[in-house]
Amino acid sequence: MFARKKIALVVALVGIVSFLVTGSLFAEEMVDISRYKKSPPYRVAFDIYYQGNTWGIQLLEEFKAEVARHPHLISEAFYTDSEGNTAKQISNIEDLIVRNPDILVLTPNSPTALVPVIEKAYDRGIAVILCAAGANTDKYTAFVNVDDFEYGVTGAKWLAETIGYKGNVVGLSGIAGLSTAEDRWMGVMSVLNKYPEIKVIAHEYCDWTYTKAKIAMESIVVAHPKIDGIWTGAGMMARGAIEALLAAGRKVPPITADDDNGYLKMWKQYNLTAFSSTKPAWLSQKGLQVGLDILQGKPTPKDTILPAYAITAENLDEFVRPDMPDSMFCNTHLPEDVIRRLYPGE
Repeated sequence: MFARKKIALVVALVGIVSFLVTGSLFAEEMVDISRYKKSPPYRVAFDIYYQGNTWGIQLLEEFKAEVARHPHLISEAFYTDSEGNTAKQISNIEDLIVRNPDILVLTPNSPTALVPVIEKAYDRGIAVILCAAGANTDKYTAFVNVDDFEYGVTGAKWLAETIGYKGNVVGLSGIAGLSTAEDRWMGVMSVLNKYPEIKVIAHEYCDWTYTKAKIAMESIVVAHPKIDGIWTGAGMMARGAIEALLAAGRKVPPITADDDNGYLKMWKQYNLTAFSSTKPAWLSQKGLQVGLDILQGKPTPKDTILPAYAITAENLDEFVRPDMPDSMFCNTHLPEDVIRRLYPGE
């Protein structure tokens, strides 16, 4: 008994020392820098998983802009476009491996199908940086993302407080079954379920689109004369919901979305009570920065999980771009000349 108490005491003391040194009882896993450290210049590669929407386009452009900021570190950059196709992405990564880059940044279109080719790149000694989505393997060098569960939590906390912790709430999510959409909604419900006077009267999957969200909200408005709050997972869906409410002569209740410029413009135009959680397209920039840090031998955590960045009434004017199209995502690090090239304006 005494021996077990001594062991327990030692474990507790070790835990306390670990906490004092690291700030956590469990230190975060770090990248094995010795595996990658080398002198510049470096060759980098990026596969853009999908350019079918402006978020994907900005993801690519944020990476290119970061490459341009480091001419003293980067000698070559290789790019492939997977067009949202998993088979093509596998082929693209195979082609990039042949080019032998020092850093490979990608957003896996599938958490399972990409595993063999990701592991192949990793085993070749390439610093494999997963950006904005993960894969079901430990054989990657680093991972950079926003926590989608916390994304949902952040917006839901604001919404619950704003409606006084009671009332009827509508939820509009992205694509059913997609981890981004499901994790966000789980985050939302982890908050709303704490308040028995909040009722989720409708939850629809609208595939991130304006049209489907507008149609869904038109039906919800008819069925529910009292709506006190709306949570959405995308600005395009929020825009559809707002249009449906206004067309029905209804007041827009407190609403959440992302940094879609059209949503931010409507927020300002109609003086809405609103909130934005953002998953920025500059995750690709961060992914490249992490890769460069690793090659230069800087201590780097294996997983970098960023907070869901918030846009509020207080900082709305710092993000909204009245001179730019609705489709722009406003939480960006892109240089102004690149923004002007991508979005000539209205």
